[in-house]
Amino acid sequence: MTSESRLAVLEAKDNIRELAARYCHAVAAGDLDGLLELFAETAYIEVSIKDEEGRFGKVEGKSAMRDFYSDMVALRPKPYIHNHCVVVNGARATGKCAVEIRGLAKEYTNPNGGYYLDAYINEGGTWKFENRTYHPY
Repeated sequence: MTSESRLAVLEAKDNIRELAARYCHAVAAGDLDGLLELFAETAYIEVSIKDEEGRFGKVEGKSAMRDFYSDMVALRPKPYIHNHCVVVNGARATGKCAVEIRGLAKEYTNPNGGYYLDAYINEGGTWKFENRTYHPY
């Protein structure tokens, strides 16, 4: 690997970790438009919490994501990301990061925290979420 390619990977990892931080800040601030800008046009999210009302699961498309996140950001959760590992492969990358979500009622979160499994894509020089899946520990 050349010095230039190593630098490109390090820059990509830094940009992706900043993407995850901007996600947390947007959620905490209730900035729905800013939050949705972090996702690719074909992105989806998935929440692997099973509840009796069927509020969670796979959410595809920006319109459906807006509906899902508008309900969620209204609760003003405070997500804290830890231990973010990223693997870059050209214009795509994958990542895993631990998350503590504070400020929500117990039925919406796990007191032991959880983690996100992410896929990222570089669109026109900007890293975005291609998909983001939350798993409780």
